[in-house]
Amino acid sequence: MKHYRKLGDTPRWNDLLIWVPSFAQRLLYPESTCASCTAPLDTSEVLFNPISPNVYCTRNRSPDHLSLRCVERKCVEKFQSLAHLKTHVKRYWWHASFNCAIPGCGVPLEISQTKSHFLTEHKDVKYHCAQCGTGFDAIRQLDDHGKNTMHSAYVCRYPECGSESTRSGEMNRHHLSHSQSVPRHPCPHCRKYRGDNGFKRKDHLRQHIRNYHHIDVDAQDPNIDESVGHPCTFEGCDKTDFETEKLMKIHLKKEHPSPYQCSYPGCHRIGTNGWMRERDMVKHMKKDHES
Repeated sequence: MKHYRKLGDTPRWNDLLIWVPSFAQRLLYPESTCASCTAPLDTSEVLFNPISPNVYCTRNRSPDHLSLRCVERKCVEKFQSLAHLKTHVKRYWWHASFNCAIPGCGVPLEISQTKSHFLTEHKDVKYHCAQCGTGFDAIRQLDDHGKNTMHSAYVCRYPECGSESTRSGEMNRHHLSHSQSVPRHPCPHCRKYRGDNGFKRKDHLRQHIRNYHHIDVDAQDPNIDESVGHPCTFEGCDKTDFETEKLMKIHLKKEHPSPYQCSYPGCHRIGTNGWMRERDMVKHMKKDHES
């Protein structure tokens, strides 16, 4: 059973009692108005995109409009994004520009205090797999769990979406498809996908050029970023060019022996007809072979 709310539901602040332990958002920006013009800030991404959220000025979203600031009393620095602010507080670690994101806590925290604060005050808060509910102390561990078990460790929380991924990096790229403020990648071969209609993700532009215009974009661009491809995780397989993680999983299930197979003599659930998850194999053994 999946450990998230029904698709289409809009998370409320009390949902963070579930959402925050399950995902990466442990620090919140404490200000509610723009640092440059005092307009209200749009913080909706904090609810829907807990892995790599941003906060925007509701009046001006231009790149040179600095809507965030370091809240340290003697600091006057302003920033365009949460990522830039986090870089600043990592350098000036004594600047407590974020609050604890756990509802009911909210204490100001220096970056260096975050780990010890959660170990002492919120030791039960974990990064939980969205598919099986197993908790981990770090995002890296949850990514490894998703890779090793092929679980959908992350699920998109935007209404009516529900896209899944085994890795946080893939989910980060997916979240760009929901953002209205990211740079666009125009298609150089047609007028339809230019300007505001350009692609939000470069790998989607590559897929469009390859499938619609039938042009080998990889051969045209020697500097193409191969990191957007999804290599097969089966040891010894040289397939590395899957456009999406879902296509890689389909290939893995069809072409390679399953990691978990039935050991009962004569059972047909072997080879590619096994399971990707150990608990599915155990369930089968108990149901079909235990007397």
